[in-house]
Amino acid sequence: MTEEQVKLPIPTERPDFLERVLVVLAVLALALAPTQLTLSVKGIPLHPSEAVLLVGVVVWALRWLWRDRTCRSLPPLSHWLMVLAAAAGVFFLFGDHLLPAGADEKDLFISLAKEIVQIALYLLLAYPVFRTALTTPRRMRAAVIALLATTTLAVALAVVQRIALQTNYQPDPARRTAYREYDINAYRSAQLPFHVCGPFATWSEHGYNPSRATYAGFLALVLPFALALLVFERKRPGMVIWISVLLLGAAATVMAGYLAPAILLGLLVTGFALGWRVGRQTLIGVVLYLLVVSVVGGLNRQEIIEAPFQLRISAKQATYGNGDGTRHLKKFWGEQQAALNVVRANPLFGAGAGSYQEQVGQAYGRSMGKIDEQRNEPNALNGYLLTAATMGLLGLAVLLLLYGRYLGMARRAVAAGGAPWTAALLGAMVALALITLATNPWVRGLSVVIVAWLAAIGNFTTFSPAGRKITQETLPPSGE
Repeated sequence: MTEEQVKLPIPTERPDFLERVLVVLAVLALALAPTQLTLSVKGIPLHPSEAVLLVGVVVWALRWLWRDRTCRSLPPLSHWLMVLAAAAGVFFLFGDHLLPAGADEKDLFISLAKEIVQIALYLLLAYPVFRTALTTPRRMRAAVIALLATTTLAVALAVVQRIALQTNYQPDPARRTAYREYDINAYRSAQLPFHVCGPFATWSEHGYNPSRATYAGFLALVLPFALALLVFERKRPGMVIWISVLLLGAAATVMAGYLAPAILLGLLVTGFALGWRVGRQTLIGVVLYLLVVSVVGGLNRQEIIEAPFQLRISAKQATYGNGDGTRHLKKFWGEQQAALNVVRANPLFGAGAGSYQEQVGQAYGRSMGKIDEQRNEPNALNGYLLTAATMGLLGLAVLLLLYGRYLGMARRAVAAGGAPWTAALLGAMVALALITLATNPWVRGLSVVIVAWLAAIGNFTTFSPAGRKITQETLPPSGE
């Protein structure tokens, strides 16, 4: 009997103290998700959500040993396979010896270990926390509202950046201000479209690394829930105004043209899963958005409508720096070619998690020429090819299995009822599968949300009809 076939009734007994603590920690972890800033704990960088989830893991383990001791909240097989696929690379990383020999191999081993630990943290440890916490529609509502509240702050910062971009736009690298060390001003200024990213930026030895791809990917996972909440709470004017402003702010600040279709399709799937009337209204909203972007023009039209169809850099961009005016292939597409070369060299088990940049850099040096001289845009890559290059075709197959499993479960949950959250979960899963074509969603910030939604899908699939029940007068009839 599969997990999906087990129909568990909605819990009727009062939650114990540890379960209540888990709910608070899960909601707090989601509320802290919309950023990529990290905290240093004894030299180890931790995302704020990761610190909360580690506490949650301890609480969950104590509760499981005390009163649960069932397999219901444990990670499914696909999660374990994903971690094993990442760990398998260590056996093929150093050729004829298992342990690293030189300094370079040690650095590579540490990078690999960090990747494996991060994957295990989310898929194996955080999953049971969310699976135990997000067990009722009421808890889902609280978690969604907390997440949307902090997402609103992230979008507000992106709006500030979008306004700054209008006056600070500077395509010439020689004339741009570079932030080499941590400076809060970096978040309040924007000189290029990919600087419009809200708080989704990292700091390294190279300085400020903003990522509009990560920002857009995060919105793709969250906005379906904003739409569901808008429909669910449509009789509350304050809630309607808030969510409407959030959606408008997101529409104005998304500058990642390759990820925009994923956001729009995720919203459309959510809308039609909520009913034909909501679906039609969502479709009208999507069409109006595209029309406004096309008519108003400017950088939004350039990045959303025009850039995705341009395979080469512009003639003007080709003259900056040491450029000779040759319109080279865009780095986004060149990197995919380089990743394919890495896959060909390491087809089954990949080159090892954490070795992507090094391997792709070598592929650039062998065949990509001046493409590698273009500016690096963080996390603007094909996530499926990243998985294939680092974990091999075996890892790619496991990732597709993971996505396919939860897409199927989300679709069955929608068919069984439980809107609005099941509709939003389906929309988010569709968006997740699509954004992986243009970014790596398994990064700090996004991973928290992904695993929370996977756990929620598992819960909504195993609920009995009573457990999925929502107050029907607050929802539109399913046929509308």
